[in-house]
Amino acid sequence: MKTGIIFDVDGTLMDATVEVTHAWNLALAETKEFNISITREDIMRFMGHPSYTIGDMILPTSLSDAQKREIVDRCLASQNVYQRTHSSPTYENVIPVIRELKKSYNVYIVSNCPHGYIENLLLHTGLADAIDDYEYHGRTGLPKRDNIKLIIERNGIDKAVYVGDTDADYLACKAAGVPFIHAAYGYGTPSEPTPSIKRFDDLPKKIKEVLAK
Repeated sequence: MKTGIIFDVDGTLMDATVEVTHAWNLALAETKEFNISITREDIMRFMGHPSYTIGDMILPTSLSDAQKREIVDRCLASQNVYQRTHSSPTYENVIPVIRELKKSYNVYIVSNCPHGYIENLLLHTGLADAIDDYEYHGRTGLPKRDNIKLIIERNGIDKAVYVGDTDADYLACKAAGVPFIHAAYGYGTPSEPTPSIKRFDDLPKKIKEVLAK
């Protein structure tokens, strides 16, 4: 039986709020349509949403959808360039725990992130050889629930567990029919009780408990 552990990124594997905030503000400072900047607290609230949804949340309502998409594209381009040379901190022991999990399971990533985001994470952590496959909204345009299903189907996974930190992650897993483990140290809280971990080190034990049910 092929068992897959699927990870969210932001709030689960790493905290990129400082780097993303800086990169978006670099792009926003060059935008002539308005004078606006965002804070790390803004980004923490919006993490986990598709990029254009974030644009709808932070940009003036007076802008057209086309204008918002153009501005978000500039922010994403700035973010991608900035994150190539500025790594974001992973949570404690993420790298060794993933390598330990890899000995027993197949390991995947599914995120609502834009193009280049996961690639930069793998570049800076050196985890490319430990991740069997990944998928994200910026490549498929699909919601997280569908990207989870896509990873499962594409890799012939018989049983899967998803690890994420927000209610949106939980609801996506519920829609995809995949058990969910809440990373309680992250950015959000599920709307219903779920298995959870307070530290990434607790994950191997919690995975065994969830898979045994």
